[in-house]
Amino acid sequence: MRYEMHFGAIDKPEYDFIMDEFYRLLELRSLEKGIKDNINLATQDFYRANVYQMILDKKASFYIIYNGKMPIDICLNFHMKDVIFQYIRTYDIDYSKFNTGYTDLMKQIEWCIANQIKLITFSKGDFYWKRRWCNTVYDYHYHIFFKKSSLSGRLRAKSYYIAKALKQYVREKGLIEKYHEFRSKSKRSKKVNVDSSAIKHKSIPYETEIKNIEAVDYKNEKFDFLRRTIYDFLYESDEKQSEITVYSILDQPKSYLVIGKKSKIVLFNTSNMTTL
Repeated sequence: MRYEMHFGAIDKPEYDFIMDEFYRLLELRSLEKGIKDNINLATQDFYRANVYQMILDKKASFYIIYNGKMPIDICLNFHMKDVIFQYIRTYDIDYSKFNTGYTDLMKQIEWCIANQIKLITFSKGDFYWKRRWCNTVYDYHYHIFFKKSSLSGRLRAKSYYIAKALKQYVREKGLIEKYHEFRSKSKRSKKVNVDSSAIKHKSIPYETEIKNIEAVDYKNEKFDFLRRTIYDFLYESDEKQSEITVYSILDQPKSYLVIGKKSKIVLFNTSNMTTL
């Protein structure tokens, strides 16, 4: 793993690559959570166009956890003097077991201490993980300004107030969380669910020999559906990614063998599994 803060300097090709990965991972995470219209995806053109110069001017930053050359956790921050505003964070859902967001936060706190940053704020939104990491909770206020002599201005201000008040009401009643929970169960994208949720794994004795196998490159795009289960195995077995080999079991369709230094598992669809 490699940890890097892009702040004050970044090559444009690297910036474009990070932005592409940032929004790709954010889209996949949104689909997994069942969020249909993520405003952070809808506004990406604005941030793609402006964040590059803001990084050069030390008004924004990307904090990234890399696995090799690939970002697996990305946090977009905005800076104001000695305060960091963590605006949008996302991660590669294949690494969910590793809780990369917590590692990201710890590493960013280290960076802030080393660079005389006094405060990190997570901005609006009340979530368990925020309360776990914060020592101060503050209210977020909207102030609506309009021209008193303008009837249309008054009407627009009133309608805006009503919309915000209704949104706050349903938030306080917990209806937003229930809505997202319902969507995540009933309308989760097939793109996220393709085969990955059907893939199971079974540990087998290390001395077990399975013949008729063929090595595969699980990092290839066509094996995307395997990676989350493989990374779960790495987390649970304490094996190293650099020391595993993945094989296709040729006489068992859609079954795969993963061999590490001290562990072996078989990945399979339950309908295709035979007794080993």
